[in-house]
Amino acid sequence: MAPIAEFRENPDRCVYVTGQINQQLVDKLTPLINRLRLSSNEPITVYIDSLGGLTSQARLIMNLLRTPTQEGHRCKTVTVVTGVAASAAADLFAWGDYAIAYPHSTVWFHGTRQQPGEQITTEVALSLAESLKQRNEGFALEMAKAALSRFFFRYLQLRSSFDQLRENAAPMEDAECMAFSILIRLSTEFRIPIDAMAKHGRLSQLTKYLSQKEKQDAHPPKDENHLQAKLLKRLIDFKVNEKKTEKNWVFSKKGLEEVQQDFSLFLDYHSGDHMRNLKEQVLSWGPICLDDEEMGAYAAVPAEQKNDWLVAKTQDKFKPLWQLLVSICRSLQQDEHIITAKDAYWLGLIDEVIGEDLPNRRLLMENRPTVQPPPAAVAGAGD
Repeated sequence: MAPIAEFRENPDRCVYVTGQINQQLVDKLTPLINRLRLSSNEPITVYIDSLGGLTSQARLIMNLLRTPTQEGHRCKTVTVVTGVAASAAADLFAWGDYAIAYPHSTVWFHGTRQQPGEQITTEVALSLAESLKQRNEGFALEMAKAALSRFFFRYLQLRSSFDQLRENAAPMEDAECMAFSILIRLSTEFRIPIDAMAKHGRLSQLTKYLSQKEKQDAHPPKDENHLQAKLLKRLIDFKVNEKKTEKNWVFSKKGLEEVQQDFSLFLDYHSGDHMRNLKEQVLSWGPICLDDEEMGAYAAVPAEQKNDWLVAKTQDKFKPLWQLLVSICRSLQQDEHIITAKDAYWLGLIDEVIGEDLPNRRLLMENRPTVQPPPAAVAGAGD
């Protein structure tokens, strides 16, 4: 079977992102990128060994690589970290269509930082904090979208072990099994999957409580503001009941902050920006969430009903898995996370580690069986 170019590095069609990512590097790479994207439809390899720099310039490099020709064709990008991909370079690496890491390489993620030399005053401190928070959120969601296919490929790898996990622990949903399966495969101690599991568990508590209250609601809210006001009141009641045995707990200390966290967590899951295209994602990835029996039923559904059937059947399965991936990517945009190549693989951030015996899409595509034409077709081709 011939190698499939979009899953392999190619030093004959490549650019090198090394040193500081800045305007000088963009100026250097732009002519080369344009020659490569206009000379052939083949993928472009991006070799990365950089401690980062300006995220805006890293985004510009990727945008140049993704720019289509006048005929509308876009070259695929294969990003390869050969040493270290840190900060903006880590984002550039993760944005590739297929991401490869050399076994000795590391990926270093952290949140957006204030630029050196910026003056912080009391008046701008809150505004700056909110701005950094929004930028971190934007990068996290972009990373989650780029990692979606990798994460669900990992889900397919690990799903067969979920039943065994459930035998040895309390009942767990697929998202919790996935988080635990990732955790036990990491080479070093990361709190990322643990934090994601904790958020998922908290979300399940809140959803169960609020669903019961909603069923008892004789007067549904008339608009979004009244809906959120009612949600907030119920979360306050939930928190009061939860903390009734803690004598020193009061709203004026950490209570309001805890309610705010629950409020944001619940709204984010049910109506956050990353959920706006949920139906589109379910239509793309929902079949992966089906078991063998469900796949048989799906095959029998009439073509005009397949989309509605798939959304109804798999949305509740897909949504927590997508939220888990988003939680992982958000965690990577906070604090410092220096990650080995194999750990980045298990977190669903990259596709392949060179030289490691780990399943990947390249092996799947290159080893898939070919359908041979029937002898009559072969004979007829030469007539």
